[in-house]
Amino acid sequence: MKIEDFLSKLTGLNLEWVILGGYARDKYHGKEPKDLDIIVYNTGEVPISTMIKLEMAMQKYVHKEHEGSDDGGDGRIEEVLTYKIEGIVVDLIFWTKKHTTVESVINSFDYNINQYIYDFKSGVSSFLGRNEGMVIKTGEHTIPLERKVRIEQIARNLGWKISDDFLEVEVPKCPF
Repeated sequence: MKIEDFLSKLTGLNLEWVILGGYARDKYHGKEPKDLDIIVYNTGEVPISTMIKLEMAMQKYVHKEHEGSDDGGDGRIEEVLTYKIEGIVVDLIFWTKKHTTVESVINSFDYNINQYIYDFKSGVSSFLGRNEGMVIKTGEHTIPLERKVRIEQIARNLGWKISDDFLEVEVPKCPF
């Protein structure tokens, strides 16, 4: 099966989805993507019949157990289904129902370095964030050190600037 077939199945289920993040960023910078994040948004109350149809349509793809999310534990992500298609790990990420637009989803990302969108039909990626070339935190997320280190690696590989305080570890305040 091809990724295009997978995306056609999603479209046929009337789900609103978009390709955001690392895949789009890597394509934009001419690099080989390591995975593909498909964001499903504006889910409202997805009928159980749609979820059953989705699962049945996707049965021919190799399903993997998802190994956690990068939402910082703040509840942006409702569910993640992970597949392997054409050697690429594909995460089908269902954002919470409060995210009804692509703008809402992209503005909830933790760092601007992932605020890219990819149009699969045209093969064009675009940067939707601010300050391209300088890593900035884009929200009030609590970000684990491992995530910060990963973002720093990506930034250095792309030649992005990193502020001196980027990797500072947030120390909890004393409760007294």
